[in-house]
Amino acid sequence: VDVNLMGPIHVIETFVPPMIAAKRGGHLVNVSSAAGLLALPWHAAYSASKFGLRGVSEVLRFDLKRHGIGVHLVVPGAVRTPLVNSVEIVGIDRSDRHVQRYIEHFEKRAVPPEQAAAAIVKGIKKNTYLVYTSNDIRFGYWWARKFAWPYEYVMQRANDQFSRFLPPV
Repeated sequence: VDVNLMGPIHVIETFVPPMIAAKRGGHLVNVSSAAGLLALPWHAAYSASKFGLRGVSEVLRFDLKRHGIGVHLVVPGAVRTPLVNSVEIVGIDRSDRHVQRYIEHFEKRAVPPEQAAAAIVKGIKKNTYLVYTSNDIRFGYWWARKFAWPYEYVMQRANDQFSRFLPPV
């Protein structure tokens, strides 16, 4: 929460008032996550911060429009960075072959950082509020909004599937 929500809030507090005073407009770009749109398994604390940033951004989208400041919320899914290999989940053995298979699947779906950056620049140029770095997240969010019951079913199944890796209680 300190990094993912309060960090952007401190940036906003520092830079937006001078942007308003300068009366030249501009763009505010906040980086959320697919976890700020979808209920991804094991992401409760992370999702809380990213959903919070989504809320802040949505309010500012309307508040700052009169000042000519566009607000963009980047919602990346999997991006191929070294972070993928450094994330630790309590109780999960990353060396387990089944866990390794999920990590490999994640890495196959991950977009290169350059592709994510290009999507962000394109979104800003088009003044798009929600900026997706991959179409799977765009589809997932659309699907979650249009088909609530199937979304809930799939997310519960995903959570159950992930929970197989937890040690017995």
